[in-house]
Amino acid sequence: MIVRPIAPDELQAARDIGAIAFAFARDEQKESAPDPQAHTRIRAAFDDAGRMTACLQILPFRVWLGQSVVDMGGIGGVASLPETRRQGNIRAIFQASLREMWDRGMVLSALYPFSHPYYRQYGYELVRAARTLTVPMAAFSAFKPTSGSLRQYMPGQDDAPLRQVYAAFTRGRNLAPLRTDELWQKWLHKDPYATCQYTYLWYDGTGEARSYAVLQAENRPEGRALLARDVACCDLAALRELFGLFYSMGAQYHSFVWPKMPGWIDACTLFPEPYDAALQIERWGMARVLRVADALSYLPHPAEPGAYTLAVTDTWLPENQGLWRVDFCAGKAQVRRAPQGPADMDVDIPTLTQLVLGYLDLETLLWSRPGAVAPRHNADTLRRVFVRRQVYMPEYF
Repeated sequence: MIVRPIAPDELQAARDIGAIAFAFARDEQKESAPDPQAHTRIRAAFDDAGRMTACLQILPFRVWLGQSVVDMGGIGGVASLPETRRQGNIRAIFQASLREMWDRGMVLSALYPFSHPYYRQYGYELVRAARTLTVPMAAFSAFKPTSGSLRQYMPGQDDAPLRQVYAAFTRGRNLAPLRTDELWQKWLHKDPYATCQYTYLWYDGTGEARSYAVLQAENRPEGRALLARDVACCDLAALRELFGLFYSMGAQYHSFVWPKMPGWIDACTLFPEPYDAALQIERWGMARVLRVADALSYLPHPAEPGAYTLAVTDTWLPENQGLWRVDFCAGKAQVRRAPQGPADMDVDIPTLTQLVLGYLDLETLLWSRPGAVAPRHNADTLRRVFVRRQVYMPEYF
């Protein structure tokens, strides 16, 4: 078996593997604007006869980690031919891809799994449980517009105001990507008259954009729903003004649905009647620390000086394996290898990923994650370092 990047003329073979693996027709693969660089992101396994048997994509992202922006490898399109499964093809591609991402300086990797236990074997772990909010349109009666103005964005108009609001909304929220032109095109290029997708911005009294919503009309058995595909705001007041827009649309829709609502917004206190807010928990993505030293150095630390040691287990990337010492002061950390000795805490890569990204704080981790090992020493310091943080992954890949 050989694992390598594919050549340009092998792109269709990789897409055909995806079509078979996920049972979709070739017509569903057609692109409105073909990407000449698509093949450069695909890694594939080939058998001894040279036939492609499995593939995946490494998609480069720049994402927030603490107050820094780091490189992340998004894994997508993982597929293999049914007759070649359970022969180590995907395992071989992941081994090569993890090594490649480490060599390219990527600090994190993320993916959307068909099975969490399957990808846990490669060091990935759940890092966001998104909530879907559903409320009747009448629930917005308390959010009538009070100031500023609402304007519809149309494809081709200046999108700088949307980018500014998104940048303010996502800054410092772990895993939130810096959107490229390509990602913005995905959200903004759709003709509202053909797709029933509508984008609205709210501007304050000074003319500054402060919030936006990308909305999609969808027919459901109980009536027509207004889906919030993408929402960003600079503060709660700007979000409430958007809600005033939703109130004005109540005659056309039965309910409002907000998939992937950020976890730091509490719908039960946001609406006057908590009974109006129905919440459904959805698992939304796994991630993996690729570079332990970098990830720990970017992690915000307490202002008061301190230190701790972690014994890290990573069976895929030996550079991460071993004992690490972290000294911190004024919120900054220095990370270095430590000589052999007792660690304050033992962590594998999935556990460390959840702690670094702040999906779980230390106490919740020990109560909720089977196999997590309690600190041997220095527990108070570890509790101050590994706290809950805001994780936001609005892009699907």
